[in-house]
Amino acid sequence: MDRQLTVLLLEDEIIERKAIVDYAETVDDIEITCATGSMKEALEHISTNFTDAIILDLDLRNGDGDGLAFLQSLQKLDIPIMPYILITTCNRSKYIHKKLLEDSDFFMSKVNSFYSPKAIIEHLRMMKHIIHNSFQLEVASEISIPKIPENTNSPFEGKISLEFNKLGISHTSTGRKYLIDAISICIDMPQQKNIPAVVAMNHEKKVKTVEFAMQNVIDKTWRTVDSRILLKNYTASICPQKGMPTIKEFIHFFADKVKSACTRQSNND
Repeated sequence: MDRQLTVLLLEDEIIERKAIVDYAETVDDIEITCATGSMKEALEHISTNFTDAIILDLDLRNGDGDGLAFLQSLQKLDIPIMPYILITTCNRSKYIHKKLLEDSDFFMSKVNSFYSPKAIIEHLRMMKHIIHNSFQLEVASEISIPKIPENTNSPFEGKISLEFNKLGISHTSTGRKYLIDAISICIDMPQQKNIPAVVAMNHEKKVKTVEFAMQNVIDKTWRTVDSRILLKNYTASICPQKGMPTIKEFIHFFADKVKSACTRQSNND
């Protein structure tokens, strides 16, 4: 069994904090090691305890600081691995949302209908393997993955892009480009086991950055696109508890789909 994801919760609303802790206690793969409304206490905990992820309420009002100040202080801490940061907020400012995307890994708006303590914990559960894998890759510096030259004229890129258009995946999304590259690599190099790491090397990004961007695209697609469109264009089975494919499942499904389409076209020609 995989180790639990250790989580720090910084939320100054007592009822909200308790609701998140209560739901986390119903699952066996998340451990909230510190639940507090104090920025000072949260920083002291992270300084002395390994933490996989942080749930941060940006709108701290009853504590001893605010969310943005916490993020600035967190960057100054001498910790080997930066935790995954999930921010919650009631703020509707587009500027703040843009800033959050730069300073955190994911954020949830408390004013959206899908927001709930369950949604917070289930998001972390969905991201657990990515967070664990990113940690292992960062600490195992002796592992070297050769960079694969980018093929800007990939014969598959156009067909993959068409499939993404059917799902309504935005052309401006960074995760879209990473996923297209990952699927192309999966078709060309089916023996490659750590595809996100290869994509990260090609784009000179951290593996965690690439994986988060890809998972966010999948997450947004399955939350916003009509279920009939999803069922029509993604026919593989999905774990009911997760409600959406993992990065690996998504990549391999479209690699097989595009490869089969190319084979049929070649046979017809």
